[in-house]
Amino acid sequence: MRGIKTAAILAFLALQLLLPVRGLATGAADSRANFSWNMYSDTFSCRVMYMLITPEGDLRHIDYRSYFRRPERGSIVFRRDTLPRFHEYLCDLHRSNGELGRLIGNVTCSENGQPSVALVDPGADVCTAENFGVVE
Repeated sequence: MRGIKTAAILAFLALQLLLPVRGLATGAADSRANFSWNMYSDTFSCRVMYMLITPEGDLRHIDYRSYFRRPERGSIVFRRDTLPRFHEYLCDLHRSNGELGRLIGNVTCSENGQPSVALVDPGADVCTAENFGVVE
């Protein structure tokens, strides 16, 4: 029984030490500061705007927060590894609702006081652009 407890404690400690490695190994806008022991040490803020441009040329503001059960958690998708899936979801949803047009996104994020970085090509239709408009 003592061996199982020791193994469980060691596994837990190893997990706590290994989780932040991905954040250290990748760029700042790619780090997963929201999923490790350093989740409270990073400040991450984004400016987000989505617009649907209809075939007639009308502009319609899309409130991205309305697509989340808990709107305050909506910003969790603004990482280069998760944003394409969110854009795919938005595009599929608008198509299934019969809404035609171009979906344009403007997403810039800043981490720990660094200058803002554009995560989305500002002029691209996220539904037809490569990688759903998310820039590398």
